[in-house]
Amino acid sequence: MGVWSTIRAQWQRESSAIASDAPSLRPLPAPYLDADELKADDGFDADDPVLACAIRALETQQHFAQAGTALDDTFLDDSVRRIETAAQVRGWTVTRLAPAGRWRDPLDVEMAMAELTDPAAQGRRHLWLISDLHRAFVRVPGTAAAITRFLEHLLTLRGTNGAAVWIGCRQHAWQRLTQWRGADAAFDAVNAVKEASSMSLAQRLWALHQTSGRRLTVSTQSDGRNAATVEADALKPLCEWVQAARGVCGGHPARLVTMAREHAGLDENGAIVLRAADVPRAGTLTGLSYPQRYLLMEVLVHGHLNLDELAEIFVCPAEQIAADLAVLQGWQLLEADDAGYRVPPMRAAWVARRLSALQTLE
Repeated sequence: MGVWSTIRAQWQRESSAIASDAPSLRPLPAPYLDADELKADDGFDADDPVLACAIRALETQQHFAQAGTALDDTFLDDSVRRIETAAQVRGWTVTRLAPAGRWRDPLDVEMAMAELTDPAAQGRRHLWLISDLHRAFVRVPGTAAAITRFLEHLLTLRGTNGAAVWIGCRQHAWQRLTQWRGADAAFDAVNAVKEASSMSLAQRLWALHQTSGRRLTVSTQSDGRNAATVEADALKPLCEWVQAARGVCGGHPARLVTMAREHAGLDENGAIVLRAADVPRAGTLTGLSYPQRYLLMEVLVHGHLNLDELAEIFVCPAEQIAADLAVLQGWQLLEADDAGYRVPPMRAAWVARRLSALQTLE
């Protein structure tokens, strides 16, 4: 048996052992924790510096160039939606820029910049929004120069007749941009999107649970033991569950709702039992080879990458990349969809923290 087969067999034995130890639960009533009840602004504190900074500039009709960063694309999308609404109600013209594909050479960048018409021709107070700059580029020869030219062009728009620019980018991708050319020094502000506290998220989950009319118990163990009852004045068990769960899937309310539904069931008394969130069984990622770690890092940074793009980044035969992708999929650290490969959203936070601990995120 090969090394990888041995590792996978051990992982399967451990998973089976935990499943057999867990008490049997009946399926949840439907619907439970309806994510449709979550409002668009859930997960944001009123003093979020990213939103406050942009909205303050919009209110005073100042031109600005700002960047907001987050680990999770959903936070960036939510930020863009709120900034767009704030701009429109204050009389700003808003244009969203969405990369249609990877920009690799000067012509790609020229075509992208051609979409940016002179805001002077459209009147004052024009806001340009980009929610996912990390999807536009792949780190290949010439990428740094392309990013420099594009952002410099955005900065010229910022100085034209009161125009404003707001860029959303994954945290680790923006770190790379600043290393390449010090982009943050050219912007008025680069701030991380602020996530809500675990207690406020627990309160939101509790409010959604209340519609079920059932008792809720929370276990801090995946086998369902040591369960504590949750009450309106005793949310500590639920807050501890949220704290642990967000370490795996991140702090977006909709994602935590999904995690809760996947780890809950009915006990013999009809109460809802919420088990501890499953932690990926790849340990500290030290069992992965360095090429596999860096492959995982590139996918995490860009959101999605296909096989050809990964082979281009690593200057490596596609067959060899495919073999490493199979290993990462076996560990459930990557999954495939129509756009290519991505880190599963429900464990992206866990992967990012482990990679950071290994100091592989540049």
